[in-house]
Amino acid sequence: MFSYLYMKILESSPERYDRGISMASLGAADRSRERMVKDLGPDDRVADLGTGTGALAFLAAEKGATVTGLDASAGMLAVAERKRAAHPAGDRVRFVQASVGQMDEVLETGACTAVVSSLLFSELSPDERSYALSQAFRTLVPGGRLVISDETLPVGFFRRLVYRAVRLVMVLVSFLLVQAGTRPVTGLPEMVVQEGFTVERVEILNRMGSFFILFARKPETP
Repeated sequence: MFSYLYMKILESSPERYDRGISMASLGAADRSRERMVKDLGPDDRVADLGTGTGALAFLAAEKGATVTGLDASAGMLAVAERKRAAHPAGDRVRFVQASVGQMDEVLETGACTAVVSSLLFSELSPDERSYALSQAFRTLVPGGRLVISDETLPVGFFRRLVYRAVRLVMVLVSFLLVQAGTRPVTGLPEMVVQEGFTVERVEILNRMGSFFILFARKPETP
């Protein structure tokens, strides 16, 4: 509950968002972004869901991709736009203020070769997650990629015990410094499959097993 409330407070401090997320994820969010975009290229058309201040969107653009970043927060997007104006690949990025519930209004069917999202699904309800995945499936071309990174609960009692203890300290420290936090996601691979995707792999980014990247793909044929 603490983490959920802290993320909601971020709208009042978007300038400190990137630093706060890095701290709250124990650095895993930073490490995950390079992994998420490593296979992108100039032919890719990417939707970045919950783009925040655009960190992931700009990395994708640096690979040559054309990127549409969606976020519901006007404050976050104001920061993203300022960054875009100074970024060498800024002309390949556009930002749109839109929530997950507005994806059908913003993203055309078959418009994207990849849909990416970092630390958004931890902020969504189960119904919102299902809707976001169904809309991602719709907007992807056949064979298009879905890449999601987020926190999750580690496997095993001892790891979970250590995780909760470490996370409590880090969430409190992060909030005191930058008013940021996240909450873990569980059951996402199964949900992705239910929406029609094929899960290719799930990578765990830390020894504790608390941060993952999920790589999935829309089938080439129905």
